[in-house]
Amino acid sequence: MFNFSLIDVKSINSDVPRSSFSEAKLDGLAQIILDSGGLVKPLIIKMTSPEKYVVLDGHLEYYAAVRAQEKDARKGEMVNAFVISPKSEKLIVEQAQALKVTNGSKSETVAPDSTELEARINRLEQRITDRLQELDEKHSETTKLINERLKKIEEVSQKKIRPLDAFNNLEVVELSRRLTSTGISQKRASVIAEAVLQERKNGPFKTLIDISVRVKEFRGKKAQKMLGESTMLNIVDIWEQA
Repeated sequence: MFNFSLIDVKSINSDVPRSSFSEAKLDGLAQIILDSGGLVKPLIIKMTSPEKYVVLDGHLEYYAAVRAQEKDARKGEMVNAFVISPKSEKLIVEQAQALKVTNGSKSETVAPDSTELEARINRLEQRITDRLQELDEKHSETTKLINERLKKIEEVSQKKIRPLDAFNNLEVVELSRRLTSTGISQKRASVIAEAVLQERKNGPFKTLIDISVRVKEFRGKKAQKMLGESTMLNIVDIWEQA
């Protein structure tokens, strides 16, 4: 009576014009066919000539399969169908029509499926949009906090400070940076800054001369001033002008 086969979509035709169906509906069903790997309800077709067929039932499904083949030529190349013999044509068509009536709807009606798919896509797009907006807001807040901290650091860095207070309060990095601004090399400035902090543990410096006297380094067995009077005067002049 009939054979179940995979048939090349291009070898099938329909007497019902494609314009009878909504292109949006066809496109939605075509995507479902591609995603699921085939038609849930096979076409009912008959052979009209060698390798040529015509649709007897399932015209919507046929045009959806055509659209699937247009969207993806490889995945949509073949469509599952019942190929019926001429003797059984009338009985098979009557059965298909009777099943439509029993189900209470025409087989061509697939709007609920495509509508649900579209709704799910819209919900997914909305979740993605909301998440991107949330991330953008967090990024803006983080950027704002970073800029505020950088501004405060810059203000502190540029704030004028008395030389004696600098030696008594600044940490190694900032003190070293300020010393390099007076022409002292970076390496030497770091060594002096560390020596200043080490000596500061013995008590705050009372005067600039106190700094010059107390901050020393050993060269052999002899202790030498790391900040001589001339160097200290140069530091004071440059820092006062900054």
